[in-house]
Amino acid sequence: MAQPSRVDGETGGKNSDRSLRYALLYWLGGSLWILLSDRLLFGETGPLAIGSMLKGLGFVTVTSLLLWGMLRRNGRYLREAAVRAERNEATLQSLLEALQEGLAEVDGEGRLLRWNPAFAEQFLLEPGERPDVGRLFGEEAARAMAGLLDGSDLRSVRFDVLAERGDRIILYQVAASPLRRPAVGRAVVVTSDLSERTRAERLLQEANERLERLARSRTAALEATNRELAAFAATVAHDLRSPIRAMAGYASMVLEDAGETLDEESRENLRRIQASAERLNHMVESLLRMARSTDRQLRIEPVDLAVQARRIAGEIAAQEPGRSVDFEIQDRMVVEADAAMLESVLQNLLSNAWKFTRGKPDARIAVRLEELPEGWVLRVEDNGVGFDRTRADELFSPFRRLHDAREYPGEGIGLATVARIAHRHGGRVGAEGEPGRGASFWLMLPRRAPDCAA
Repeated sequence: MAQPSRVDGETGGKNSDRSLRYALLYWLGGSLWILLSDRLLFGETGPLAIGSMLKGLGFVTVTSLLLWGMLRRNGRYLREAAVRAERNEATLQSLLEALQEGLAEVDGEGRLLRWNPAFAEQFLLEPGERPDVGRLFGEEAARAMAGLLDGSDLRSVRFDVLAERGDRIILYQVAASPLRRPAVGRAVVVTSDLSERTRAERLLQEANERLERLARSRTAALEATNRELAAFAATVAHDLRSPIRAMAGYASMVLEDAGETLDEESRENLRRIQASAERLNHMVESLLRMARSTDRQLRIEPVDLAVQARRIAGEIAAQEPGRSVDFEIQDRMVVEADAAMLESVLQNLLSNAWKFTRGKPDARIAVRLEELPEGWVLRVEDNGVGFDRTRADELFSPFRRLHDAREYPGEGIGLATVARIAHRHGGRVGAEGEPGRGASFWLMLPRRAPDCAA
């Protein structure tokens, strides 16, 4: 429980004694008046005089008691008001002392009446001083504040003050506003030290400039690396084609020239060499296509993926007119990206969904776009064979397959191409699925794609 305040303890006893003293004085004065007035009025005492005096004394006694009660109640109200005022004053003083900004009150003559510790520290004020605003802020600021103190309609003034503190120059922002009634003709001044904020802004700007220089440097390095990798891939592919063709050609020549003299196992080994060489040649071609699809500069423009998806779905369905697949393509899916690369993404994802829904009597492929504050998410979903979700990351690596190539043929490079295109746009890819319950592939595109991404 809160202890009674000093105001409550001191003023409580005084007010109680004072109210009783006032009531007693009233009773004594009233009684004397009754006695004297009845004596003068009736002269000698008699039954009539005694009755009148008793009635008068009774009235004075009752009114004295009522007066005493009223004074006690008013005294209690005054004590409670004094306690609230003291608490409010303490709270206000604590708030003023805790403020980091300086706060001061200015009278109608432009002199400071009181201020908080932060203001005193900012302007090196000593207790008991009453400096004027002209000395602290300058004559121009004093003239600007004069409009606040003369009762005009001016609502506020703002200005900056430079103060020298040793070897430092500190910038203060000053805001002054007039006080409302009943303190008309006075103003409150708030001062903020902008030096640390300005220093922090300058450091942040320098850090941003360093980051921009680093980003430009790394972008240039990435562009150079991509060019070198593209040249290296072209060179390797060119150098690999000749021995691969030679290997396949020599195996074919041996089969044609000496096939009848070889046993069945030797002929089968030569055929395996031919098939391996052909497969290796397809892998080299696929790598080259993947490199060529993403090695150029991005051309960011509005692209309606719905138009691209419908055209590609029609082309895929025309290759197998005997299949019945329900395509659900959302209307108007506009993003800002490289149109040619996004077409390659849809080609690979829709072809993948078409392949893995083979054998489904109610095959369904859905294409939809979700718009987020940071960008767009393109999803291609199917109800095909699905996959083990714990191996989802393997899907986007070149030549990594989760299904039997004899049942679901392919080069194993399509999803890797999708991942590379997503990374070029500064986005990412992912996949979700369950065996026998279909798969969902998604690609996130940021709203501002970089000029070059790894």
